[in-house]
Amino acid sequence: FPSHDRGQLDELTFRCEILAEDVNLANNPFAYAFDTDKHVKPVAYDQRYHVHLSFDFNVDPITCIAVQHIDGCIRVVREFALRNSDIYQLCDNILAAFPKAAFVVTGDATGANRSALTAGNYGYYDVVQRKLMLGRSQMKQPAINPSIRDTRVLVNSLLQNYHIMIDVSCVQLIRDLAYVEVDSEGDIMKDRSTDIRKADLLDCFRYYCHSFHKDWIKVL
Repeated sequence: FPSHDRGQLDELTFRCEILAEDVNLANNPFAYAFDTDKHVKPVAYDQRYHVHLSFDFNVDPITCIAVQHIDGCIRVVREFALRNSDIYQLCDNILAAFPKAAFVVTGDATGANRSALTAGNYGYYDVVQRKLMLGRSQMKQPAINPSIRDTRVLVNSLLQNYHIMIDVSCVQLIRDLAYVEVDSEGDIMKDRSTDIRKADLLDCFRYYCHSFHKDWIKVL
């Protein structure tokens, strides 16, 4: 369970976990603390700071978000969602958008697996490391993906209590945060037939938060 630090928990989790109230956290938006007016702002890329890339390796679309953490603010600068494409084209697009950036990479743990969709049957992260010319210290992907429940608590606590800005151009991430729901078991309800609830960009955001801000909530 999360720690008893009230200042770091979102309201619903605090009531459920700490006050032991009968609060139903299922059948709700995954990101119930997301507020368009609060979180969606114009965000400018700052070349002085690292760009954190968080990948999700669905075949269509293949996705990534670019995030900077500056002066205590999580700034989602850009999203990438390429249809009918591959990891090579995605890396080319990232390099075109941030030609001189210093990158740090995280994302879907399955990207470490070898894939027949890459030349030479390499893993996606092998391709990312080579294409973006990164050192091992810049690769921060997890060994296994974090649980949906844990990242739901973390994401909402950050949204409520941390300074987060998402650029207005990140339309699919904004839709995911606004509309993606969880079922009665707390699992994300994905709908591949619509752009509103595919949850690919939400996964990128979950992975980013887990990799770089998981200490925001201490787990006992």
